[in-house]
Amino acid sequence: MDKSPKSFRSAKVGSIHKIDLAVPHLIDEAQIRSIFSELHAFATKDAKPFMVIDFASVAHMSSAALGALIKLDNEIRPKHGMLALSTINSQIMTVFKITKLDKHLHLFATVADALDAVKKSHPEA
Repeated sequence: MDKSPKSFRSAKVGSIHKIDLAVPHLIDEAQIRSIFSELHAFATKDAKPFMVIDFASVAHMSSAALGALIKLDNEIRPKHGMLALSTINSQIMTVFKITKLDKHLHLFATVADALDAVKKSHPEA
């Protein structure tokens, strides 16, 4: 994995950007802006962006982070790409369900499930 900002690690799996978030609390607005600025760069440089974000290390998330995820998803979908989120703890999953984001975003139990779903939906990935 190459070293991106300390907040996450990224690697390519085929044409899929696999992002491992490395922050337990995704609540600092400056940190959220920094992380999602980098993720936005991945999404804009690919004609058809595919991204899997692993939330295994994230225990808490702010509404600003939720907004940034929605914005990222809204940037990827029109390009016929896919954003998949995996390994989301039960507390954050409850927030996704309450806000009905579980109906809008692609959520998976494991990174392997997320990668498989992207590859099945988009064989070119």
